Amino acid sequence: VEMKEMNNSSSILTSAIVSIIFLSLITSANIIQTSDTPTDAEILSIDFSNEAEALKHLDTSSEVYGSAREYVDTSNQWFVFEGDNTQSNINKAIAVVKGYSEPDSVASFAVQPYNYFVSVDFMIPDSPQPVYGNMYILPRFSNSSYNYEVMIDTQNNRIVFNYVKNSESSTIGSVYFGDTFTIQRGNWYRFEVGIFWDYNIDEGKEMNHIYAKITDINNINNAAKAEIWDENILPNVSNGLAFMGYCDNQFFRVFIDNILVTASTTELGREPDEAGVSGWGGSDLDVSGLQGFVDYSNMFIRVPLESNINTASESKYWIIQLDVDKDSRNIDNGWGIDYNITIQIDTDGHAEAYLYDANGNAIQRLHILGGGIGYNYLVVQVPLLLIQGLQPSLYLYGYSELGSSINDRFPYDDTGNWQAGDYYIWYIQEPKPTSNWTYVNDALGDIDESHPAYFDIIELSSAHDNTHVFFMLSVGSNNIPWNGGNQSIVYRILIDADNRTDTGYYDEKTNIGADYLIIYAVGYAPRLYAYQGTGNDWNWEFLKKEDYIYNPGGSNNVYLIVPKSDFNSPALSNAIILEGQTGKDDTIGVDYTDNPLIAPIPEPGYLIAVAILIITIIAWRYIIQRRT
Repeated sequence: VEMKEMNNSSSILTSAIVSIIFLSLITSANIIQTSDTPTDAEILSIDFSNEAEALKHLDTSSEVYGSAREYVDTSNQWFVFEGDNTQSNINKAIAVVKGYSEPDSVASFAVQPYNYFVSVDFMIPDSPQPVYGNMYILPRFSNSSYNYEVMIDTQNNRIVFNYVKNSESSTIGSVYFGDTFTIQRGNWYRFEVGIFWDYNIDEGKEMNHIYAKITDINNINNAAKAEIWDENILPNVSNGLAFMGYCDNQFFRVFIDNILVTASTTELGREPDEAGVSGWGGSDLDVSGLQGFVDYSNMFIRVPLESNINTASESKYWIIQLDVDKDSRNIDNGWGIDYNITIQIDTDGHAEAYLYDANGNAIQRLHILGGGIGYNYLVVQVPLLLIQGLQPSLYLYGYSELGSSINDRFPYDDTGNWQAGDYYIWYIQEPKPTSNWTYVNDALGDIDESHPAYFDIIELSSAHDNTHVFFMLSVGSNNIPWNGGNQSIVYRILIDADNRTDTGYYDEKTNIGADYLIIYAVGYAPRLYAYQGTGNDWNWEFLKKEDYIYNPGGSNNVYLIVPKSDFNSPALSNAIILEGQTGKDDTIGVDYTDNPLIAPIPEPGYLIAVAILIITIIAWRYIIQRRT
């Protein structure tokens, strides 16, 4: 009996140790969540006032629908579809959203982000009779044999959800709204469909969450809506978009207008209006920021502009460069390009986009999903399989050109240097610390009144995981500028790595010996420096550029992350001492933390050893108690 109890206790001990080691490993991994607050951004819209431009986004020739006729009514500025199903019952898409100015083929279907929202206005006219043509939106569409159908049954006043596989349609949901809402011929309605990959609490798993709503445009309070969950189509397939009008064995007609697709984007940065720059090629070459979103298969980059794009006597270019191995962080002033995305609009309005490697070799033509002539933005789709070595984050830099003349560079560079080495940081997977945050407060309002509140430090915080140290400065205003560099505001963090006042830069305000310094001018990359002076002089050597988790513009938090390996001489002790400062240009001291922050940075091996020791003591105490 004693031996059996000893074996059981030994098993408990072994399991406990293994569990502790496993938990320490999984907590060392990054906790993934969406970067920053998503912004709903327009990624595609279709204006039917210009037939040529409208048809650049519609594939109307590769689908068959009886003896159908499709055209853009430029006088009324809408799309018209006329169908004749008296001889055949052919149920296929009438209009497929495609990439800008691309050939009509299945390969040209415009791939939507996996989570998107589509809105379209439609009307079933009074003639010909009878006209009961149902109106469909087909999200998750790649071809007519594998997709979802969200239908407004205009004859029976229903919202119907169908799933189509191998041309066989099955109804997976239906909501009758005829008691409160009736479709009338000759009246315009707005049909909205959202499709998102969400977690279903009742089912305990992620599924397609499909939302539908119909609204009377003349009376927006008159509306009906429905939703459904389904898992037939997985996130990595069939993420296109199409429309369809249909009436069984009848003549019918449907008018379509105001197609709009939106998706949630991460705002990577904003740019100032630079249209007054000497020699400017046009405000449609003035980039006003950069936005991005990633799904399971594609990267989408949205380039907003200060004005609508027009044709010119020379071709216009928007170039976005990617640094995916992030070697730019090792260069004080410079840029390491891995891929080049070039969007070109020719003098005749023709548009193309290509992905190039670092040597200028074309890899593949890309979809221009939205924007273009007449719009103040561009959206380009980049398949993730084309980007080799993609990490949880990457750097982006760009510029625009008129002909061969460079116009706008982004992010904004107030030094005037070409490729000054600064860039947007985009987290595909955002890291979060595995430890608790430690912090020290600072008084609110203890700065000179001539300075904005975003100079006023109210808290300095730090946390860590196995490989990184996280720093956060919180200030007294949620209006930190999006750009501006040294001319706007500078944030600094002094770091005493070895807890010794006789090494590093001695700062008498908080009585620390700073071995390292982080300087962050918003709109630029944070820079890490090591102290090289004698204790009282300001002598720092550049080490690396570091990362901000998201651009702090419009918020009150500056959130930085530094690999522990960048602190190598001296290395970080088990607790570091920090001081925060704010300033402008070369003037620092507008505000600083009155008290230092003591931040613990224990090593993973230390944590595991402590945990194993505690578990061992508990287990052997259990064994002894059982034996006695």
